Amino acid sequence: MKINKIKSISKLGQYIDFEWPDGLDEFRRYNFFYGWNYSGKTSLSRIFRCLELHEVHCDYPDLNFSLLTEEGKTITNNDIVNDYSIRVFNEDFIEDNFAWNNENAEINPVIVLGKESRELEHKLKAKQNEKSKADEEIRKKKKQKADKERELDGKLTDKASEIRRILSITNPRDFDKTKLEDKVQALNSNYEANILSDDVAKLRDTLLSKKLEKIDTISVTLKLSSLIENIGAILKQEVTAQKIIE
Repeated sequence: MKINKIKSISKLGQYIDFEWPDGLDEFRRYNFFYGWNYSGKTSLSRIFRCLELHEVHCDYPDLNFSLLTEEGKTITNNDIVNDYSIRVFNEDFIEDNFAWNNENAEINPVIVLGKESRELEHKLKAKQNEKSKADEEIRKKKKQKADKERELDGKLTDKASEIRRILSITNPRDFDKTKLEDKVQALNSNYEANILSDDVAKLRDTLLSKKLEKIDTISVTLKLSSLIENIGAILKQEVTAQKIIE
């Protein structure tokens, strides 16, 4: 994309209400600007940096401009959301990217030259996309891990309560989820040797069986004294041929 001229500028430093004068030559392939300090050179470059950064300069929130391209298309401040092949190296770039007191600071490139450099740039973008996808995958995995940890924590708490109930432990501190987790870790390497046999399982079921209802005591009254008297009377009787005991 080649910009032929700046049709208009308003509310940008010295450019209060600028319009491209009739008869002024349009931009060529290479253009050189010179002038006194504060004559508007940096301000002019900020128009193009708006297109690069997709945002209006913070010092000129009401900036308005209109550019004419070689294809006859007009670009205004409302079009800065679009992507343009523009790179600007000015005072703003230096302030944003150069950290004079940090020798390890990195600087964003202004322009990439050469076929090899362009290929490296494409590879870099591909790697950056891969990194973005990997970062997103890591974020999902971390969330899944946190969900599983919460689920495990809840199950440990519930199981510790169940064990306390089985063993009639009244104080939760005597056996909580932390102590249960320690037990699980201790048995983890050889848990099969600690599986209950069928006999122990039956005894456990008996232990856990419900308490039966109380049965009322049966009252039995035996008339032992009268029986003894009757038997004694019978035993005192004599047996004769003429008198047979029934």
